[in-house]
Amino acid sequence: MKNKSLFLLISALIISVNSASADESSMSSHMNMTNSSGSINKITQIRESISDFKMTKDQLKENRKALIETLKEKKQEAKDNREQYKETRNELKDSVKNVTDEQKAKLEELRKSHKVVLDSYKEQLKDTSLTSEQKEEIKTKMLESVKMFNVHVKEILQTNTVANEILEKRIELKEKNAQLRAEAKEARTEYREGRDVLVEKYKGAFEKQLNKNITKFSDDNLEKISTKIEKLVETTQSNTRLSETTKQKLLAQYISLKEIIDEELETRDMLGEDLEVELD
Repeated sequence: MKNKSLFLLISALIISVNSASADESSMSSHMNMTNSSGSINKITQIRESISDFKMTKDQLKENRKALIETLKEKKQEAKDNREQYKETRNELKDSVKNVTDEQKAKLEELRKSHKVVLDSYKEQLKDTSLTSEQKEEIKTKMLESVKMFNVHVKEILQTNTVANEILEKRIELKEKNAQLRAEAKEARTEYREGRDVLVEKYKGAFEKQLNKNITKFSDDNLEKISTKIEKLVETTQSNTRLSETTKQKLLAQYISLKEIIDEELETRDMLGEDLEVELD
């Protein structure tokens, strides 16, 4: 039921922003042959134009599919990296069992201060009034904080070879995930297919409403809605009865909604990460 209610909310948002007219032809204004001279050359040009148009549409469709697959692969890779990072937790604890009292005191002070910073970022991310850009800034700061925590632990344990190897691995995993997030962001931008202005416009409008409700829904429900939106994008792309203006508006709306949902899932993944370490 929650899955259905979220989709109804999304549908209502789209209707409130723009009512699509589904009775217009997207090709009629480009293919009027009433005044054609009837020449073979003219007909050949039209056929070639249609062929090129179809090829371009097919290429774009394949590109969209590839981008969706890329996003899924990067998400899975990031998840695997988080699991590896989590596995280093006990390894790190074991490696620091025989530290000096001075090192232990420094590590505990570092851990506490790191926890305060992380808790602050986590609370900030729960603010439903934040825009995607503001959330992105907080996520970046959070990841940098985690990286610096590992760097500082490494500095304290300079002579502990085992601990340093584990910390190097942890730092590397975090850097990989930061890179994966950047690549995923690029893929989402490419998925817009040049509709940046329209997508940002609708994204800003939808965020104000969705942010208040999206946290109520499970990851599974959000994943299903995201997949459903992907199908709506393809259906709209192939709809020849829509005017080009209406089509572009609808596509921008769907894509902006998908971005909001996917970014929410990314935020949840980050909040669920094993970011803290008990070192005693």
